[in-house]
Amino acid sequence: MEIVSLAPNDFRSVLKVVSGVAPDEIYNLAGQTSVGLSFEQPVECMESIAGGTLNLLEVIRYLGAPVRLFNAGSSECFGDTGRTPANEDTPFRPRSPYAVARATAFWQVANYPWR
Repeated sequence: MEIVSLAPNDFRSVLKVVSGVAPDEIYNLAGQTSVGLSFEQPVECMESIAGGTLNLLEVIRYLGAPVRLFNAGSSECFGDTGRTPANEDTPFRPRSPYAVARATAFWQVANYPWR
């Protein structure tokens, strides 16, 4: 197994790495990770999380590669659930730019036109 780290914001860089490595699986853990900082840098947050995820999806589609993609999510997507634990039926109610970006990435993966 080869572990490769890259900045997913640049489509050409992602294309070069994925086509060169030809992975079976990609674990997308990339993106800005601070909820607090996301309020100060919302564009960077959205670009690094949602834009990076979109680049990975598009590279996989473009290459027609049989790649399994794991995309990291966050409980932040659910917002404030009070004392109720979130589950698969809990609606997303993001309350920060970080949560919006993670929710966007989730829906991109869930609805991407793979073929």
